[in-house]
Amino acid sequence: MKEQKIIAVIGDANLQENSEKYILAEKLGRSLIDHGFRGTALSRN
Repeated sequence: MKEQKIIAVIGDANLQENSEKYILAEKLGRSLIDHGFRGTALSRN
């Protein structure tokens, strides 16, 4: 079985989509996926 890279990222759901932090987080997430990490979205409401 192929080994999978898995990462958990914890963040703030209250960021504005045009904020610097939101844009940086989106770039980081895309880069991790592009480099073979698998993502899972968890929500705490």
